[in-house]
Amino acid sequence: MITAPSRAAHNGSLAYPVDLILSLSDFLSQAGVSYAVRAVSIAREHADDGDVAMLGVEACDPVYRAIRLYEVEGRAAARLEHRLPASFDSKPVRINALTDGITTFLEQTENVRLTRSDHTINAEAADDTLAGDLEVPVGTPLLVIDCQLYAAGSHAVATGRLVFRPDVLRLAASANPSTSSTGRIGTFGLTAVETPAPPSSTEHEPG
Repeated sequence: MITAPSRAAHNGSLAYPVDLILSLSDFLSQAGVSYAVRAVSIAREHADDGDVAMLGVEACDPVYRAIRLYEVEGRAAARLEHRLPASFDSKPVRINALTDGITTFLEQTENVRLTRSDHTINAEAADDTLAGDLEVPVGTPLLVIDCQLYAAGSHAVATGRLVFRPDVLRLAASANPSTSSTGRIGTFGLTAVETPAPPSSTEHEPG
């Protein structure tokens, strides 16, 4: 259980419009929340299997991993991690310009026009790293949003993983067709998580 049972309401929640692609910083700023970025770290790594599948890079190609820690109203609130290729169209990514929002960086610095973002929401117990970053005990339930950002092409230009404390942030989705230029503003999807089949047992007859 992530939070105490209560009726869902937008009162006091941060409403995320599903027809917009926003960085977390832009989202918090537009919601009028007092926030700060506590720490930023950027590492250059080799692509793993997930990067190959999502970003369309080759195995062991260089990728960047950017991590930002956020506080809201003075409390540790969220850990945001992004992975992106080290180059777009054979041009090195200007990673030193990535100081805050990834969407702003992609669109204004790298001239990558984002066309779609996909999100999957799950729950996760805090491990040692998350517990330290978010200042909670190990095992604390946290909400996790995995995200892929798309431009032209079938592969994502960046992947993201937002982990936040539901006792600090409560996110709500809001859709308003009247404000959309196309009338189609987004989708929600529910996917059943498959339960692993129990291991088959083999009976041995006495020989």
